[in-house]
Amino acid sequence: SNDNMSASENADWSYETTDRENDALEAVEDGTSHGNLLRETSVKKQRTWRTKKNMWYLSGCMMSLILITVLFVVFGPREPTWHVEKLLMSKEILNQCIQATTNPSDETVYVPIDVHVRFHNPNYIGAQAGEGHFMVDWKGFKISTVTTEGGFAPARGGSTVIAHSNSSLTPELGKVIMATLPGQGFKMRVHVTGSVEATVTALFGLKVTVTLECYVGASTLMLMSDPDNLVTDHNCTYGISSIR
Repeated sequence: SNDNMSASENADWSYETTDRENDALEAVEDGTSHGNLLRETSVKKQRTWRTKKNMWYLSGCMMSLILITVLFVVFGPREPTWHVEKLLMSKEILNQCIQATTNPSDETVYVPIDVHVRFHNPNYIGAQAGEGHFMVDWKGFKISTVTTEGGFAPARGGSTVIAHSNSSLTPELGKVIMATLPGQGFKMRVHVTGSVEATVTALFGLKVTVTLECYVGASTLMLMSDPDNLVTDHNCTYGISSIR
């Protein structure tokens, strides 16, 4: 009798234990399903956010490409033209310049010159130009730095640009000039490089950095007789180094 009761109790305990295990297993399974659901929802949200981000990125790229296309089609292909209107230099500075080249001393002569340049923009879009910075070199010598004042270049119109040139005539440069120019009819060809930032208001205030490289011919004898015609010719290449 006692043995029968013990067996019955063991059977009941075994049955209760099995039920608890089943309940625990069901709870784990429910938790796992809930966790999977949360993970699936999180992945869907991340994919949606990435899709929206990619769409914004592509839209921005397309807008930039459109602006660049408009810039090059409407503004870029037509290169501007220019010529010197007026070259301003005091008689004292002119004499120092002549002295430095014909009879070089041991001192460097500094020659400030103001130049009025007539600039024509043949494009259909105008631009506001900022201050430009340029360097002039000849036969390995840096002979001048040039700063241009800012101004507006109207569409298919002209404007006057004021440039401030500061030349340095070292004794070494003066000797090379005297050894070279007489055999070339006192003509020289200098190399000019630099850049200027321009704002294109018609294209939502787009800012571009315009680069310039020119080879400029000059007749130095004109300094004494007709300085406005010092520049005889020029060949320039323009480009765009940055857009923002």
